[in-house]
Amino acid sequence: MEPALGELESEILFKQLLGAYSGKLYNVSESIAQTLLANKPDDLLVQALLAKSLQNLGQPDQARQIMDQAVKSTREYLAAAQPPDYERETELAWFLCFIDPQPALALEHAVHVHAGQSEDPRNKSILAYALALNGNVDQAETLLKTADPNDPVSAFGWAKVHLARNDTAAALQVLKNMDPARAGILAPQSRELIAELEKPTTETATAPAADSAVPPAPATDILVANMEQRFTNYDLQMVEQPAKFAQGSLKVNKDIFNLAEPLECTLYLANVSDAQKTPVPLVLGPGCFIDPHVLLMAEVPAAQNRAVSPAAGTSLLAHRYMMASPVLMPGRSVNIREILTISFLHDIFYDYPQREFKITIHALIDPIPDGRGGYVGKVAEIQPRPVTITRRAFVPDPDKMNFQMRLLRQGSPAERINATQLFAALLREQQLAQRGQIDYAVRKIDTAGIRQALFSNLAHSDFRVRAWTVYACRSLAPGTEQEQARLTELLSDPHWFVRFMTLYTLHEVADLSEYLEWASTIEENDLVKRLMQWQQGKPWQIEEIPLQMPAAASPPK
Repeated sequence: MEPALGELESEILFKQLLGAYSGKLYNVSESIAQTLLANKPDDLLVQALLAKSLQNLGQPDQARQIMDQAVKSTREYLAAAQPPDYERETELAWFLCFIDPQPALALEHAVHVHAGQSEDPRNKSILAYALALNGNVDQAETLLKTADPNDPVSAFGWAKVHLARNDTAAALQVLKNMDPARAGILAPQSRELIAELEKPTTETATAPAADSAVPPAPATDILVANMEQRFTNYDLQMVEQPAKFAQGSLKVNKDIFNLAEPLECTLYLANVSDAQKTPVPLVLGPGCFIDPHVLLMAEVPAAQNRAVSPAAGTSLLAHRYMMASPVLMPGRSVNIREILTISFLHDIFYDYPQREFKITIHALIDPIPDGRGGYVGKVAEIQPRPVTITRRAFVPDPDKMNFQMRLLRQGSPAERINATQLFAALLREQQLAQRGQIDYAVRKIDTAGIRQALFSNLAHSDFRVRAWTVYACRSLAPGTEQEQARLTELLSDPHWFVRFMTLYTLHEVADLSEYLEWASTIEENDLVKRLMQWQQGKPWQIEEIPLQMPAAASPPK
């Protein structure tokens, strides 16, 4: 089964269909019409173009069959539709009046849709034209007197009425007064009818037989005119030059980062049509020009990525939907802000301190599969340019190490936490190097001295320093019995966050089953208690709080 066509693909195929049919490449137009109908089988205009193509290829019977089937399937749909689909029936009535003239059927549907939506002036005009088409001139005139005088269908109705009464001058006047801008696809037919009425009587061509299979295409085909109308508006320009209407851009807070610094990006989607002569609002959402959901991805060269993840190349970070409003006005933009030190980028920014990384951030607006296991933005011209950043290496020379050690021992709580993250990363890197699990050289450091300084912060007065120091110890190799004892003491820390981090750290390196059995009965903090339940493998425990309803008020005496 062929995959469903997207909005952009359908619009491009419509354009190709128009070009092929108007260029008399009927084999090509037949093939494109079949493709479009496989995706949307109820498009009357495409069905008509298919029938016209087949007729020009010398297959009139098949052409008539397709046209009849199009009308039949639409009528069957309308008969079963609940509630009635008046919009679709109006389209069919118009189609039977102007594209495939069938006066009786046109009148049947025009009467039905007017009965259901009599307040719609468009339906009144179509009914009047259908009446005139069937020779009911007086009824048509009655309706036309209250119809919209500027409606092109009303103008054609009045022309029919005047011609039925042999008043060619009045018919010409009505047609010439028609506004071509409002006439749309009926404008070419109006010009042809005017030219026909202005010919001398002796040159008037004989009308084609009413029962011919499919009427031959006039000099200006109404179907071609309809397709041109679809593509003379801004939809066609958006297909051909989308960058003139919308543009995405991606910005990061800086280009070069140190270890553990946050990577923040801002993605913008702007309506840039205000730079054009006629600004155009953009409708966003599924099935529109842009459906603004976004994939944020990061690409790390394979040679660097092997140290972090076996999945080298481009990896997904986040999926977001950036629609503040369904309509994006000219000159306006929508944006999202994201902290991207997540997923495998978190490992890069918080680990491997002596390795430099080049990272390219991609933002794909309205992504679709690229056929190679990845994704691309559906409209290439509006995609933001990728941004490449550097997470630079930390070189543990004596001056830098002494400075960081002073921060670890004497700095503010925030400085101590940052130094703790750096030294913990350096210790983990040393462990990986000893096991041969990294492919780059690292400088030797005083691991024993660093561990001693780290553990000294477990007694710091600020709970945040104690908590993040415990967390940093989680990824380090098992220490001495004295270090294990110091960590275990923090299970009784007065602050819940320290107890939480200690439980999380010791879970994989110590047997806490006995401790959890009794501690879970006295723990007061809900988050710590829930962590204990999870570590014990217990299901989520819901505590029912009895409600005490107030006593009913005594009835008034």
